[in-house]
Amino acid sequence: MLLLSVLIVATISTVPAAVFAEEPLQNAFQNGGQPVSRAVIVEQRNDNANFAVGITLNRENLAYTEDDLVGFSIKTSRDGGGYLYVLHIDSKENVTLLFPNKFRQDNRIAENATVIYPAADADFQFRVTEPFGKETIKAIVCKEHLKSIDHKNFTKVSVMPLNGNIPRGIAVELKQERTGNANAFAEHEVTYTTYAKNNRPETPTVKRYAVCFGISNFKDSNIRNLKACVNDARYYAELLNEQCGVPKDNILVLTDEQVTLENVKKVFNEILPPIIKTGDVVFLYWSGHGGQTASATPGKEYDQFLIPYDADVNDIKNTVLFEDAFGHWIQRLSGCKVFFVLDACHSGGMLQGNALTESKNFDNTLANTFSNKKSEDTGKGAKGWKPLSFGLTVFDRSKSIGQRGLAALASSASSEISFEREDRVTSVFTQILIDAVKTSSQDVTHKDLKNKVEKKVQDYVQQHFPGATQTVVELDDLAPALLLKE
Repeated sequence: MLLLSVLIVATISTVPAAVFAEEPLQNAFQNGGQPVSRAVIVEQRNDNANFAVGITLNRENLAYTEDDLVGFSIKTSRDGGGYLYVLHIDSKENVTLLFPNKFRQDNRIAENATVIYPAADADFQFRVTEPFGKETIKAIVCKEHLKSIDHKNFTKVSVMPLNGNIPRGIAVELKQERTGNANAFAEHEVTYTTYAKNNRPETPTVKRYAVCFGISNFKDSNIRNLKACVNDARYYAELLNEQCGVPKDNILVLTDEQVTLENVKKVFNEILPPIIKTGDVVFLYWSGHGGQTASATPGKEYDQFLIPYDADVNDIKNTVLFEDAFGHWIQRLSGCKVFFVLDACHSGGMLQGNALTESKNFDNTLANTFSNKKSEDTGKGAKGWKPLSFGLTVFDRSKSIGQRGLAALASSASSEISFEREDRVTSVFTQILIDAVKTSSQDVTHKDLKNKVEKKVQDYVQQHFPGATQTVVELDDLAPALLLKE
């Protein structure tokens, strides 16, 4: 049957062993991920696009049996207008152009727009037939027409097989576009499985996975080191294992020098996708520095980011985890339930003055704004500094393009600082969250957490850091509620 699959063949270098050293997740990380057996057809991705496109299939479990009808919708985000192309690769790697077609030859799509496939006036149905196996649909929204696609000929039929060098030509063209303009295109792909009649396996057991990042020490001496973040990640991982039903084998804890930007990228793009299945639960956790910089995007004041171990204050643009990239990586987890907890410790305390918020020069925004100077200030930070709502806007955008099953809990509002505890062993928010789960009944869900922790966080901060506030922030589109203690 027609469908597109885009898979990247890549390897990951061996890194130091993390806290839990058992397969599959740990070994997958250390060994570079599971090998990809299918050939690369369209391999270009654009993690830096500040808009998104999302695909939603008519089966949540992404499983179809012979003669089933496949349908899907494609939606663009804010600022996501352009020219839409929908490709498909079947299990034998036959590539087909599904859109544009004779029913809609004009493939322009506006921001916040939705395209339904097959269209209501189509003279065909998208029915599952041989060959069966893994099939993928890929949507690409480009700011300019793809020259590799001959619109005059390709829009004369319902679907058009792409033979010869056309798929490779598309890949080359997208690579060139991405090099010249980070926002030249955005893409999303969804892989599903088709089965012959009477050959569909039983519904797989839902599994739980967790990836926890904690960075207390940084490679660049200009970045102020922290105390609690490594402990935060380890203790939260222990909580997930002991209280929330996540096997040790399924927990990946990366700390300090393990949390390079490249390794974080590989976790989301190469390690998790081959392992997780539709319906699985993925717990994500980050404790460390976060920041904002003047945005290069018209109409957007700031870009928010998390700071990995190998960040370079002289090259922030290329060495931190920006929100846009994280949003595209979260799309790789489509079909799973994702619960993201962010404790951006000292997200403002690392700055001296408010040069960052005043700067309008993107390339030099963070130069000389970090300090490793010893201070009794355990988190109050610079006046006027606005720490992270990182991840919340990402999840909101994901929701806007049809991705469901996402929830995020952040340690502080966008105008506040996240604090470490006075003993500097753990962070205020993380420790109270851990205690809340441990002392809760067996039926505690992710939806209960905000109410259980927000007042205690506020009370602790007011008592130990007079004049400061810290407000827990939530974004939730995960239903039914995720049971934490099974």
